[in-house]
Amino acid sequence: MASRHGTTVFIRPADILRIGCPVIPDHKKPVRWSYNNQTLKEASGLQHRMLAGGRVLEVNTFQVNFSGLYRCQTLTNSSRQMLSAWIYVRTEEFAWRFGDWTSCSASCGNGGTWLRRIRCVSLEGQEVQPIMCQHIPRPVAASVPCNRQDCPPRSHLVTMGVF
Repeated sequence: MASRHGTTVFIRPADILRIGCPVIPDHKKPVRWSYNNQTLKEASGLQHRMLAGGRVLEVNTFQVNFSGLYRCQTLTNSSRQMLSAWIYVRTEEFAWRFGDWTSCSASCGNGGTWLRRIRCVSLEGQEVQPIMCQHIPRPVAASVPCNRQDCPPRSHLVTMGVF
């Protein structure tokens, strides 16, 4: 949703991108949309369609470039003031992915767990530094019990002194 104060979202190519202008559902005035300070007709290469009477803009994210500033403008129904809201869309070039499992934390005794490693990767699947994913919510790594069998009894050696 576009905001009067502006906001930023990260979108992966091929995700659905629908941007709503914050107006009431029965808003009757025309809504004008712009992309990078150009009208949608002037924005060459941007593939889009209007939904919900122009209150929602759907953008094709399969195209090469859809990142940028989207703005909606309209007159409010009641006070005839100009409403302007915007959203900055950035291409998400990185993502969190589940990786290998850790080795079991215990060799026996009901206390061992495996954890799934979480990696930050590029869209091509190459591992990158975790800082590249800091703007993306990190998934929670679930733990799985392992090596749950009892440990073998320990033998205690007692040394006897010679008298």
